[in-house]
Amino acid sequence: MVAFAWTPNVTETITRIEIFTGESAGPDALAIWSDDGGTPSKPLANLSNTNNFALSAANSWQGADLLTPVTVNAATKYWIVFDPVGGEQAPVQNGVGQQYWGSYVGTVTGVPAPSWFGPFSFPDRAWKFRVFCLPSVKDVYAVKFLCGSFTPPFPSEEREWPVKPGNYFTAINVHNPNSVLVSFQKKAVLLYGGERPPRPEEPMPPGKLFEASLKDDWGLEIDCTDIRKQLLGSAVPSAPAFITGWVVIEVPGTPKHPEPRPIDVTAVYTSHGWDLSTGKPTYMGFAEDVVPVLPKRVKP
Repeated sequence: MVAFAWTPNVTETITRIEIFTGESAGPDALAIWSDDGGTPSKPLANLSNTNNFALSAANSWQGADLLTPVTVNAATKYWIVFDPVGGEQAPVQNGVGQQYWGSYVGTVTGVPAPSWFGPFSFPDRAWKFRVFCLPSVKDVYAVKFLCGSFTPPFPSEEREWPVKPGNYFTAINVHNPNSVLVSFQKKAVLLYGGERPPRPEEPMPPGKLFEASLKDDWGLEIDCTDIRKQLLGSAVPSAPAFITGWVVIEVPGTPKHPEPRPIDVTAVYTSHGWDLSTGKPTYMGFAEDVVPVLPKRVKP
């Protein structure tokens, strides 16, 4: 048994460990252990481990998935525990060697504390290993928006416009139902802005992502003014010119909480039509619609 020290510089959730070894059929096993904080410090307890895995004879990166993903914290000392069957190529190279301990008994799941001997550190014992982090998934809420007043500059049955003549307003309400702060990002995708006839099937790029967060049980509203002035960066005609597109809200997972936390997103649409029969547009009717927006889980 060999345990070598490792201090990550970022907080991440680890799903797999590999070492550079070979020249044996195995089986071997790997684990991540906590540190006892002593002087000198040594491995304390198993946090997660792989099953035994076979080796290929060629020296190469070899390893396995952890049985349970484990989150490691930045600037905190851990131990990579290696249980070789014997005869493997030692996964070391010349360089500044990490501190390490050895044991002739135990497994990656447990070693009697008095059985560890060491610590050792040699300039030709730079242990070669690598870890794989949990891909961060995110929940994406895509909300349709319609803002402003639309009156076709030259009404014609032969030309179709993005909406019927009318005045439109969108308010997107966001609420954090969790007991902790939730961070998210928001952006807008402008699909139509101005008075020109729309071009058929014209793909449009997303706008800049903006960081946002809500404390537990707090809420906010994204309205047409926010969409024009912040999310679209004033790169659109000012009100009341008509614009339409998407507001996209992205809630990522985190290393400590890989599942994105759910939030409440509801769109409120209000509008009235224009009566153009007299030649001068006048208000006609009123409509309101409240639409809950469900997320889509997106993986990298």
